[in-house]
Amino acid sequence: MVIHPSQFRYQVAGLLVVILVFLLALFPVSDFDVWTHLAIGRWIATHGSLPQKEFLTHTLAGQVWGYPAWLFELLLYWIYTISGFNGLVLFKALVVASIFGLLFLTHRLRGADPYLSLPCLIGTALLIRFRFHQRPEVLVYLFLAFYLYLLTRYRLRGGRSLYLIPFLQAIWVNLHPSVLVGLIVIAFFLLGEAFQSRWERFWGRESPARRPLLPLVGTLLGAILASWLHPYADALRAPVALVQDVTANLGFTEMLPISHFPLLLICYLAVAGLALLAFALNLKRVWLAELGLLLAFLPLPWLAVRSVSFFTLIVAPPLRAGESQ
Repeated sequence: MVIHPSQFRYQVAGLLVVILVFLLALFPVSDFDVWTHLAIGRWIATHGSLPQKEFLTHTLAGQVWGYPAWLFELLLYWIYTISGFNGLVLFKALVVASIFGLLFLTHRLRGADPYLSLPCLIGTALLIRFRFHQRPEVLVYLFLAFYLYLLTRYRLRGGRSLYLIPFLQAIWVNLHPSVLVGLIVIAFFLLGEAFQSRWERFWGRESPARRPLLPLVGTLLGAILASWLHPYADALRAPVALVQDVTANLGFTEMLPISHFPLLLICYLAVAGLALLAFALNLKRVWLAELGLLLAFLPLPWLAVRSVSFFTLIVAPPLRAGESQ
């Protein structure tokens, strides 16, 4: 079988992305939160049920408490019991490599040059490497990358893979209460597709045939319903409460604004500037969904430095995408 040169270039670049990112994520467990996650996972595995009261913190012992990341904690404990800390390191590295593999596939859908996608994605991985830990967020990044791939695939090729999203949402909500991020991404793709034709006509461009909006509407409604499939009723309110509790957040480094981290701030501003420049240079051909997501996630690192990972992953596909609409 003869492999076309362009296909070979994608295969080589994609393999390099996955291998290099895997190696970047292959470092020992260094986040202290892993002990808390393992303790909760052990409790669930031992008792065969979910805890309803606080059992780890002495001053809060016995109070009604929720554990919104219970599924991640149970999964982490199972991996630990089977393979120890080496297994946890390998698990995290494989998840991170999968994230960037999906982002590369999204680049390919957009027609990006594979050898330009390679440094773009490696640079993205280096920027957010400080978030590559055995925490539920690492699976959130995987789901986010998967959503971006599925939504981009639907926009360019159609198909039924879009209907995977509500099922993924039901898993996401039990891994981490940040499912609002997924809903926002779907909503922006829906709104962007609804107004894309008008945008292109405004610039005097011939508007290509667009995908039906009904599957996107159904996907969004299904994802909203799936977001309530969680044993703790207040799970969806957890992120809102965390953001509102400004005083408590100041005690956590990851909740400080990005302005407290000069080097990271410079990198963030560089990425944001490049992304805005890319949109400005291709304004007539821009995807409104991607532009909306960029503007929505752009200010988040100023609220909490941990959000720079969400912003960077959102920006990664359009930053190096070819305009193959």
